[in-house]
Amino acid sequence: MRKISLILSLVIILTFISCKKEDKTTEQPIKENYEILILSSDDPGSVGVSILDGINKDLNNIYTVITGDADDNMMDIVNGDYDIAVLPIDMANYLYNRSEKGSYILGITHFAEISLLSNQNDELVFSDINGKDVITCSDNMISKTVFDILAKNEGISYNNISIYSYNELDDVITENPNALILSDEPYTTDILTDNSTLKSAMDVTAEWKSYNGSDNNIPAEVICVNKKFADANPEAIDFFVEDMKTVLSDIDKHYKYVEEKGIMPEINHYDTAVINSSLVFINSEKSFNEAEQTLNKIFDECPEFLHGNPHDKNIYYIKKQD
Repeated sequence: MRKISLILSLVIILTFISCKKEDKTTEQPIKENYEILILSSDDPGSVGVSILDGINKDLNNIYTVITGDADDNMMDIVNGDYDIAVLPIDMANYLYNRSEKGSYILGITHFAEISLLSNQNDELVFSDINGKDVITCSDNMISKTVFDILAKNEGISYNNISIYSYNELDDVITENPNALILSDEPYTTDILTDNSTLKSAMDVTAEWKSYNGSDNNIPAEVICVNKKFADANPEAIDFFVEDMKTVLSDIDKHYKYVEEKGIMPEINHYDTAVINSSLVFINSEKSFNEAEQTLNKIFDECPEFLHGNPHDKNIYYIKKQD
């Protein structure tokens, strides 16, 4: 019911906004103010845009950020309802192919830092995990995909206990006190702060880098842009990129806006959890090199994660030269 109410609210809001923005994603550039409508998720990658929304008056553009479910609103960026959207990397790949290349990736905004938590072990290797219960969050697909690839390579299996949100974690731990927990930042910091008996027993990201033969990070979330809008408004895109880098380089001063916007509602300790996250803005010219080897490896091992389409370097926005 809550999800339906949110969707209805978004429809009403977007209907109102589209009245004055209906021509914005045509080939004609916007002339002034650079008002940019952004679809935000409630995941870590949306921290930067939620801060943009909170400190509009100090920035180059005017940002209107609406929080919605990425699954339900993904195609709206291609339809022109949004100029920019924060999406998980797999959904961005799907959007690009489904829309016949009607979107770009502007840059990576969140790297996965994956840990396996335990209340019994200080350190785990994969053989210790065989046959054990592992709690995973279905809202964190790249972390589970990476973990599954590693487990398969090690020849082990585990009993997956899936939760939809980290809000469910306390109840599930009570029912399964010896279960391991697969977690990503900023949730790891928050979970360990609230549960003194838990500890990080495996750095899954480090295991992945060793397996992948690369020190490249794991791209979790990216910022996508409507292709027509980006091509018609390169100056607005330049300002957006500059604004994102500014707020993310000074995130410890701005985390209050994240809480106010309702990003990551499961988090209890924004002051430490948000700051400990690997939140970045690597613009598109560098993003492909950072993502290529990891996503190619994932596609080779688990093509369904990228919805059957390999990661195409043309998905990344490159500013047209005059």
